[in-house]
Amino acid sequence: MLIITQLTTYLKMTLAPVRTFTEQATKKPRPVYSVGLMLLFRVPVLWVTTIIYYIWLVRALELAHDPPLELQDFVRHYAASSANDIFLELKNIPLLPQLETAWPWIGLFALLVVVGIWMHNSVWDHTALWMLGGTKSEDSFKTSCTAIADVMGAATYGTLLGLIATLPFVGLFALPLLGIVNIYYWILRGIGLSIYHGCPIWKGVVATILHVLLVVIFYGLLIAVVIAAFAFIALRAGL
Repeated sequence: MLIITQLTTYLKMTLAPVRTFTEQATKKPRPVYSVGLMLLFRVPVLWVTTIIYYIWLVRALELAHDPPLELQDFVRHYAASSANDIFLELKNIPLLPQLETAWPWIGLFALLVVVGIWMHNSVWDHTALWMLGGTKSEDSFKTSCTAIADVMGAATYGTLLGLIATLPFVGLFALPLLGIVNIYYWILRGIGLSIYHGCPIWKGVVATILHVLLVVIFYGLLIAVVIAAFAFIALRAGL
């Protein structure tokens, strides 16, 4: 019953975001509860998606180790002088563990990715909204964490649609549609963030864009500092 109720809420957030987020904003922020529900839906979808890609990758590596005769003839025809070297290099590519061994680790990977995305968006969206003067309540960070978790939960429908991308050939044609869906949920994140904080919607949407700029600046400076540090150590060592 809880699952059906929450899926309905997520669907309302997707189709009628302003009204639904306004209703949810009247409740006390519960980031742990919201994150738990979000993980309940997002992790299995990413788990399945990653397993499908993993199966394709395992199959591709197996084909690289033992290419079909048609592919071997094609390579020998167009690269006769280096064909043997190419096949030798392909055989040196290490194979991945079979799915029966890898699937629990793929599940852990899915969990860490979803939690990481939530933490990343919560910190940087909140920082950007604070810079725009949109965070006014005492529990503002809790509010941001709850808002991001709820929007990511609503985006479960987008990730389910993203399974189309795992289909051979069909997935390529679906990429423009999936891009539009991704942009829609990006905007939805800003809408949810602003309504939960009780500030103008434009601030929430701009905060998600400012988030990107802040990340680029932060990691750009971090990389510059690391390079400068290595250069300084190399100079001191006389390299």
